[in-house]
Amino acid sequence: MDLLAEKTLTALFKRGRCSTTELKEMTGGKPRLIKHRIDEWLAPAGLVKQCGTRPHAGNDVRVFKLTTEGNRYVSDQWSDLAHYALREEVLDATREMNDEMGLVRDLLDEIRDNQSELKESIEAVEDEAEDERGNLKSEFGQWRNRVKELEEENKELREEVKELSDKVNANEERSKKTKKIAEEAWAWSVGSWIDNVRNPDNGQRLPWMDVGGEIRGVVARKGPDEKRHEKISRKFREWMWGKD
Repeated sequence: MDLLAEKTLTALFKRGRCSTTELKEMTGGKPRLIKHRIDEWLAPAGLVKQCGTRPHAGNDVRVFKLTTEGNRYVSDQWSDLAHYALREEVLDATREMNDEMGLVRDLLDEIRDNQSELKESIEAVEDEAEDERGNLKSEFGQWRNRVKELEEENKELREEVKELSDKVNANEERSKKTKKIAEEAWAWSVGSWIDNVRNPDNGQRLPWMDVGGEIRGVVARKGPDEKRHEKISRKFREWMWGKD
């Protein structure tokens, strides 16, 4: 069975009933060759039989159809063809899938490479962070020691300030006492001078002659030491009479 015979069977299977003229249009074969395939091959094999005639161009042309055996034959052929086509489709899909799997494998390799690079980058960042953490801990320790030093210095300064404050308070107290002594001495001296003016012949000495002694007496009664007493006496003479 050649290709023209196969096409003739397929045409009859699709159309059901066909004249030789219609078979010519469907198969592309010459009417003489189609008639030869039917009369010599297909009809003797019991695949095709004549089922009537049909007028065409003033002539009657024969009409053919498939027998039961012919329908079974074409169905089997089509089943084989469909199976073959499906097998080829599956093979094509498999080939395409293999190609895609190749692309996937390449992509996975690229992802693994990227993961390796990312892992190395992460390790580098972790190492850098660890170094930075060590540096920060070292700097923090230095600053903590510096803070302790500053606290010690601040404590010493507070003690020095307290000492200076105590000295200032003591000096202020001494200044108050000195001023009070000077005021008392001045008051006494003025009073004595007034008495001497009123009683010039009472035999007493003038106040400026004994002012140092009077101051000594006042200072002695207040109980300062000798050095302060001398200083106050000198200052009082300077206040009254000016520097020598």
